[in-house]
Amino acid sequence: MIYPSILEYSHPQLDLKIKLLNKHHRGEKISLHLDFVFPEFAKLKKVLSSLDPESVFEKVILDLQNITKFDLTIHFMGTSLDEKKYWDFIDYLKKIDLEKVDIKLFVPENCFIPLGFYILSKQLDGKIILGTWFDYDNWDQDYEKGRNYLLMSVPAGKSRQKMTFETKRKLIEIGNNNKNARFLLDGGWGINSIYEKPFSKSENCNIDIVSYSSFWNYLHILDNKIHDSHVHLDYLLEKIQAKDGENQIEKLKKMITSHKFLIHSTCSNDNFTKVLEIFKGEAGFENVYFLYGSHPDIADKNFDIELYLSQQKEIIKKLNLKIEQKSVIGIGEIGLDYFENTTIEIKNIQKKLLISQITLAKKLKLNIVFHVRNAFDDFFEILDSEIIDYQFIVHCFTGNCDNFLEIKKRGGKIGLGGILTFKKNGDLEKVVEIMGENDFVLETDLPFLSPIPFRGETCLPNYIIETANKIAQIQKTSEISIFEKSEKNILQIFPKINF
Repeated sequence: MIYPSILEYSHPQLDLKIKLLNKHHRGEKISLHLDFVFPEFAKLKKVLSSLDPESVFEKVILDLQNITKFDLTIHFMGTSLDEKKYWDFIDYLKKIDLEKVDIKLFVPENCFIPLGFYILSKQLDGKIILGTWFDYDNWDQDYEKGRNYLLMSVPAGKSRQKMTFETKRKLIEIGNNNKNARFLLDGGWGINSIYEKPFSKSENCNIDIVSYSSFWNYLHILDNKIHDSHVHLDYLLEKIQAKDGENQIEKLKKMITSHKFLIHSTCSNDNFTKVLEIFKGEAGFENVYFLYGSHPDIADKNFDIELYLSQQKEIIKKLNLKIEQKSVIGIGEIGLDYFENTTIEIKNIQKKLLISQITLAKKLKLNIVFHVRNAFDDFFEILDSEIIDYQFIVHCFTGNCDNFLEIKKRGGKIGLGGILTFKKNGDLEKVVEIMGENDFVLETDLPFLSPIPFRGETCLPNYIIETANKIAQIQKTSEISIFEKSEKNILQIFPKINF
């Protein structure tokens, strides 16, 4: 679990974080890590002292809305000279109702003040659990006495440190010997993702991570609104497990409230009509736009292309699908897929289907989203013969730098998704290094191709942030900048998107 850290020096900054949590928090319970720097400690370390614990604690409890349970970890940075600050907070806790608050409290071990917290903990029947420091010389003895939380701490200034092999080995050993052991990693641990876990599921360590910039940056991105150039919400709908009293469609709506827009790809005549029936005109999906697609995988040996095109013609006629149509903004996904030992016969059917769909796009004056896998030579040959003189996207791009440059030369852009985050991602990182700000769009292809650290799981809408994070790392910029560039590129191709 990620514990967002609140270490504030001004009330306006604290108010901003409360506002972000109220806007984007979805659950009835919240976990937060409250850091406090006391004055004497601040003088010693030559840093700023923070807001006092009482005012922060009260604001968190009172101003966070719709929260029925608080799981708070509290870290005091002080010396014995800050004694009054400790006792003030103890007195404060005695006066307030802690019924909905669970506290894990960490205090400097070289200070005698924690005795007051021991007494208070017993009086409050376990509402306050005391934690110890990993870098405290006698932490293991204190742990054996029954404390069940460890605080990972480092000297001020060592931010984004990486976990050493020895530290990890020691924690795994503790976890194996103590099945109820839990750990809170604090002190500026570097994490690439707000979801990242430093231990595998097979290791018996129950780890929580304190996140400083990562979590708040994530909320800031959501607050600026995100988008997705390629989704399959109908397939995601089939995978959603709704709680009692809530159906899948309502749960899906909540998943996309942070999106300015999503572009829904389709794969066949039947899939296109089904998707429109489910989502078009449904309240809560006004930010969803649609593509009319004919995926190459439908072209098997039993595929009757003449019958298919005849049915497609009737669907278009029935829907009056013209350039004025606001919600259907393009043709896609269409293309070639030679991934699974495709025979010459199947390849020829795929090519014929692709050409027919390019012709349709020209007739309707709609831009195209292509699907191309292991078939770039034939794809470029068809593009050149059909004279594609307008912009397009090759979604879920998995090609090399030469493929990318050929797409760019023809006026196209590439869609980048979860595959970029995989350890084995081919030449994608090299492609990202050489691509310009006008060359790409962000996508998930949900519910498929979940990024690391969710690979193998159902891809959810907000996971697109992981891909933006990866591109930002490679290009040494911010995730928000990546979203801004992607949005501009998508709107250039699909100007009918309106928000």
